[in-house]
Amino acid sequence: MSTIDDDAILKKKLAAWQVDPRIPTGFQREVWQRIAVEETARQASFKFQFIDWVAGLLLTPRYATAIIIAGAFLGIGVAQVGAMNTNSRSMKNLETRYIGTVDPYQHIASR
Repeated sequence: MSTIDDDAILKKKLAAWQVDPRIPTGFQREVWQRIAVEETARQASFKFQFIDWVAGLLLTPRYATAIIIAGAFLGIGVAQVGAMNTNSRSMKNLETRYIGTVDPYQHIASR
């Protein structure tokens, strides 16, 4: 057979070919269900991957040490800010009490 005959046969078959594009009734619902299942599985997988990653960091001595030191500095910083606020309030209270003992008729604007 020659290529001309093959081309003619192919053209006839392609011309006779008919497509029936019927979609099953629950197709769209099933697709969205599959997408939801995959999305949930991916999210769960991501959570476990993240937990494994963090656990791996904590089990490595240099990373665990760095995390502990960073946490200590953060804790000290937060405590320092809290102490400064408490000291500021105490100083205001002491100022008010001192002025009241020196001149009981003196009024402070902060009252």
